[in-house]
Amino acid sequence: MAAEAWYMYERGVPAVLGPAAPEKGTNGAYCSAGEIRCTAPEWAAVHYLEKQLSPKDYLSIRADFLDDMKGQRTGYKDRYEEETLMWGHWIGSTILFRPEIRFDHAYDRPAYDNGTRRNQFTLAMDVIFKY
Repeated sequence: MAAEAWYMYERGVPAVLGPAAPEKGTNGAYCSAGEIRCTAPEWAAVHYLEKQLSPKDYLSIRADFLDDMKGQRTGYKDRYEEETLMWGHWIGSTILFRPEIRFDHAYDRPAYDNGTRRNQFTLAMDVIFKY
């Protein structure tokens, strides 16, 4: 079992509706009225619970909370939660197979599918090669 939390920010982020464009591949911030640039903070907390089932298998449950206070990290000023259930299986000592199912929720507004939905499910899988 493990937990962590953090607070971070970026200064000088261009306002979403301001004249300065954000750098390519980044988001602007929802700054106060009249601000061209502002500080974009966020804080988050995550909790992991893992259980070894056998020498080659384990389950992991992860719960996260993120408050993207100015929308710069995600593109939508919102509070988010996420829950993930993951199974890890080692093939030999080199290959780790990790399928997972994840549920995400945006509290204050639709923030998924281009701002049309509050929730999303994700099925994903990693295959990690250790060398």
